[in-house]
Amino acid sequence: MINLPSFLVLGKMGCDPCRRAKALGEVRADVKYMQMDDQGIEKLKQQGFDTMPVVYMQTSPTEFKYIGGYREMIMKVLQHEEP
Repeated sequence: MINLPSFLVLGKMGCDPCRRAKALGEVRADVKYMQMDDQGIEKLKQQGFDTMPVVYMQTSPTEFKYIGGYREMIMKVLQHEEP
């Protein structure tokens, strides 16, 4: 069985990078996607997140680490696939 990297992706409707992050999870990673409502997006902005999606990578069975956005997610997936 292939061990895929696991991510938590916080996205919003109408966001192309969010859609691509979700799609990446369908083929090359294990992705839990959460579509944020306006209130959730505002809370993220208050925490300093200016762009979407907000991506976390699972580092242990109970922990996730913030890694950035869609571009950083792709880099982690590619690193995981290297022999």
